[in-house]
Amino acid sequence: MSLSETSVLTLHAPNLWTLAHPLRLGLVEFDHVMTVVQLDDDQLWIHSPVTYSPALAQALEALGTPAFFVAPNTFHDLYWKAWFEAYPQARFYAVPGVREAHTELPFTDVLTNKPPTEWRDAFDQHLVGGVPKINEIAFFHPTSNSAILTDLVFNYETDPGFNFATRCMLKMAGTYNRRCAVSRLLRLYLRDKAAVQRSIDEIADWDFERLIVGHGQPLETKGHHALRQAYAFLSH
Repeated sequence: MSLSETSVLTLHAPNLWTLAHPLRLGLVEFDHVMTVVQLDDDQLWIHSPVTYSPALAQALEALGTPAFFVAPNTFHDLYWKAWFEAYPQARFYAVPGVREAHTELPFTDVLTNKPPTEWRDAFDQHLVGGVPKINEIAFFHPTSNSAILTDLVFNYETDPGFNFATRCMLKMAGTYNRRCAVSRLLRLYLRDKAAVQRSIDEIADWDFERLIVGHGQPLETKGHHALRQAYAFLSH
């Protein structure tokens, strides 16, 4: 896969952007998607930031003030040190478990089901039950009719040019050439399927069109249907 080291953000709706950045794990190379939302006061909400660079910081600051950074699950815990150093005045939010695993990082807040005051008028959010190893929080941005997920589903419906190692890894994970697929790794961490089903139902009930994922391309339409279909295995 030839992902360039770019700082160009893709606009999907007014005040909502993503940036797909290379994620390299040995010979495996796929992508890591960062989402940025500009709030009414021009403060930026930044979900799962990618590797820091001065060029990326400049691109963000052209949109507004980077104010709120979100670690949306326990797996997306990379790259943080440089962001703390670059924006010491910002607030850094993490799901339960991240601060315990990374005591060296001064996260300021722990996320719950209730949106904090700083973005309660812009988002709804839900801490997914039944997967305590990951503790992912899903977000809904009603203004753009978008749900923002991380590892609950991948979306590699087509191969954009993956190398052999990446194709093999995604095939083993069950996410290669699959639309909105749940990885086998995540399935291994399911501890309470009933709780997971309740969470998926609650998220899908947001009735969003656009679904942004942490790995792969966003689904621009019928995202809530795709999410329900991805987790249909829970009822089997």
